[in-house]
Amino acid sequence: AVVSTQSTGEVPTTTTGPCSAGYYCDGGAATPTQHLCLPGRYCLEECSDPTPCPVGTMNPLNGSDELLDCVNCTAGYYCDTPGTVVPDEDHLCSPGYYCPLGSTKSTQEECQA
Repeated sequence: AVVSTQSTGEVPTTTTGPCSAGYYCDGGAATPTQHLCLPGRYCLEECSDPTPCPVGTMNPLNGSDELLDCVNCTAGYYCDTPGTVVPDEDHLCSPGYYCPLGSTKSTQEECQA
């Protein structure tokens, strides 16, 4: 990205190029790496608003730059909301059910007797 500077040689005040992948930039960004993309989200190049990982996936990492960084929810848990970082104990499968990778509800698969 090309950064403009004032004629006084002060710190750049705006970016004229795209925000870098893995980062998001809001209005008046001085660098293409203004904010590191947050866990549970990914930021494509030119991102101004991080995209939440889809339901059934999670992402515990900072700086993710593509949808593939959102991995299937851990087996035994379910990820029912976009932007899951890591499922917690409130997202364990219900008794009598099992949750394979990528589950989206606590009753994903019924256990067979």
